[in-house]
Amino acid sequence: MAAEEQNDKAKAKTMTVLGPFDVEDTLFGPVMMYEKIISNPASGQSMVTSSSDNTTSSRQVPFTMENLSEIRSSPFQYLENMLLNSENEACREIRHLSDGVANDVKVVLLDMTTAKEGRDHKACQRISQQLGIHLLIGTTCPTEHPDMDTTNTNTNTNSTAMDGFQRNMEHMERELKYGIGTRSEDDYKNLTSPDSKIVRCSFCGPMHISEGFPVAEQNELKAYAAVQGGSNAPLVLVAPSLTAVSGILDFVTNSGGIVSKTIVAHADLLLHRHAQQTDMTLALQILLEQVLDRGAIVCFDSYSVSACAFFDFDQDFPTLASVVDTASNLLSKKAKYAEQIVLSAGIMMKLQLKRYGGVGYPVVLKELVPRLKKKEVITSEHIELMLNKNPRRLLQWWVPPPTPEVPKYYLTCSICKKKFEPIMGEYFSKYTFVYCGTKCLRKHRKVGFKPLEEAEKS
Repeated sequence: MAAEEQNDKAKAKTMTVLGPFDVEDTLFGPVMMYEKIISNPASGQSMVTSSSDNTTSSRQVPFTMENLSEIRSSPFQYLENMLLNSENEACREIRHLSDGVANDVKVVLLDMTTAKEGRDHKACQRISQQLGIHLLIGTTCPTEHPDMDTTNTNTNTNSTAMDGFQRNMEHMERELKYGIGTRSEDDYKNLTSPDSKIVRCSFCGPMHISEGFPVAEQNELKAYAAVQGGSNAPLVLVAPSLTAVSGILDFVTNSGGIVSKTIVAHADLLLHRHAQQTDMTLALQILLEQVLDRGAIVCFDSYSVSACAFFDFDQDFPTLASVVDTASNLLSKKAKYAEQIVLSAGIMMKLQLKRYGGVGYPVVLKELVPRLKKKEVITSEHIELMLNKNPRRLLQWWVPPPTPEVPKYYLTCSICKKKFEPIMGEYFSKYTFVYCGTKCLRKHRKVGFKPLEEAEKS
């Protein structure tokens, strides 16, 4: 069994919107692990939930220079600021990142736009093809069914929760294995075609968890953990606080998930907020003991908000300097922690894009990495782990599902009544009769191919 698992792991590939590729054979560049790339809400009235503070964008103000100061004062409240819905704009912004790497290296970006927020897998395909980069998208629980009523205490509650769990799990498994929009394994034959436009998901999440971890979210996380455990795909979680992470990881483990392939997004933001309430020493101790020492992965991706110089946002969000200090402190305690850190720019709104005065996707390579290199405890090997090797390990999980067996067509022998598979040269037919083999054919021939009723009497 161990040998089979190692063999499967060796065959595992990384799934992108353009299909699977072998990370060992392909030039796999720097990986941005938590970004928003493109969204396509069904309606302009759609609400967009911020992953940073769980507030809802609802103010309808055009994104113009005249309104820029107003938007910058409370950016998460403005719908137009939170909508990244232009393919041309996305391409232009990503080019700023890809232009900073070698020509023969492909940058990799994970788009964390959920289906509820308007995930646009077709647009991601077009962007990936146009720019020659790798784009990956995640699967989340389906949005088409209403939320379960968790206050209902009648006897049907457990069965309703189980139905929801099964529906969520099957939906995410299909998007990972067979592709978005597929309904069953019957679609598999269409996915194996070189011309297939089907897009498969590459990871589970992001799953946003609220303070108090309500029952409805517990039911969803059970499905996420079960799918992750069955597929070995990474799971991305957004926790409400640093102290809540330990309990969430316990829940993932108890539900069949894999902590070592669970990514705690916005880890720098969680650390910053806890340090604001207590102090950084205590916050780092919690991160070490309750997250890293348990094997989970942390993603530093929230510093770019304060880098955009919003009003007093350096109080609410971590800075580039604080992330550098955090990484340095962690690696000074144990260099092996470098294997559990991934990086990203954390772009989620227009104001962070270079076109609108933000630092954009290149902030990781142009600002964060040079500052990390200045720290004595952080080596080039550590940065390679954070930017490339750790993501490569996390994302290398996809193994082609077995091809479904072709349904077999069976005939019934006119003489012995046994069912058999009609293999050419091994069965015979005459008039309206079929025979499973020469024995039954001879038996019928001896009675002159009489009708079966008479043949049986003979």
